[in-house]
Amino acid sequence: MVNTISTVIENLGYDYQILVDDPAITVFRMAIALEHAKTDCIIDVRIPDKIVAVFIISPVSAPESGRKRVSEFLTMANYGLILGGFEMDMDDGELRYKSSFIYENEEGEEYEFKQHLFNALYTMDRYFPGIMAVLFAGLEPRVAISQINNYIDPKMN
Repeated sequence: MVNTISTVIENLGYDYQILVDDPAITVFRMAIALEHAKTDCIIDVRIPDKIVAVFIISPVSAPESGRKRVSEFLTMANYGLILGGFEMDMDDGELRYKSSFIYENEEGEEYEFKQHLFNALYTMDRYFPGIMAVLFAGLEPRVAISQINNYIDPKMN
């Protein structure tokens, strides 16, 4: 799977580093500019367990004063997501999106990896403006989610 991921990343034109490279774990890191944010992407391959996790790290951490509000926003966002979800480290405020899957074969899982990578990138990009609005513009989490989803919540009336 490590070779497949390397090939996909190279074919997409991304530069990457390998942070960990041992028989049990390989960790890739690359910087990716999205429409709304420049993010770090971490790809964690657990070889014995046949698990791949894709993490898209927000360039902005939640300040302590905003963690409760952004955790409410992330919980509401996660409720509507089917594949993957947002996480926040309550100690330092790091925000990230995680998508993971179990692969069957060592090679040949290119399609599945690409789907998880693109979904994670798309989802972070879609919700990042809402994260920023909740953290720094004082927008209520429910309103931010409604704006992202183009949904009119009757509770806001």
